Amino acid sequence: MNKFKPDMYVKSIKDIPVDKLKNMGIKLACIDLDNTLDYPDRHTTVILDEANQFLNQLSQSGIEVLIVSNNSLSKRVESFAKIVKLPYVAQMNKPFQNKYKANTIINQYSKDQIVFIGDKLITDVLGGNFYGSVTVLTDPLFSKSNKWYVIIMVFFEKIFQFLISFKRKEYYNKLEEYEV
Repeated sequence: MNKFKPDMYVKSIKDIPVDKLKNMGIKLACIDLDNTLDYPDRHTTVILDEANQFLNQLSQSGIEVLIVSNNSLSKRVESFAKIVKLPYVAQMNKPFQNKYKANTIINQYSKDQIVFIGDKLITDVLGGNFYGSVTVLTDPLFSKSNKWYVIIMVFFEKIFQFLISFKRKEYYNKLEEYEV
């Protein structure tokens, strides 16, 4: 059950301590797109200020960024990635490891040099923990969805949160031991 527990929980990407990640030796941030960096299922024409600032902070600190999305519409993921000029993987199939292990950018780094950031326990946190990397869970940008698969995932996520005694509303940071 600990595979469902993030190393850090924050309300938003703006609350992620980039300096702390840098001090930990993080060199690559694999970041979920829908509901983490941008509102879900939209063709991106403008980047949210919060996402833009966070991506700039990572870039300035020397941490490379890879957008990793389970979205099956690669044009949707591409629309965001083109604006921010970042590499991406659509249809990542998180938490399954086949695309993690096959990705040339991910393979340039050791597992302890990678952080996985996203809004879902079942895909983002579980996938990053299975891979053996640091994981950061954020609240979703948009909490309601009428998509059947999101409704099912949120239902199971609540069960796992109960089983691991993890409450999204409480600040959680297993990374506090690292000095900034």
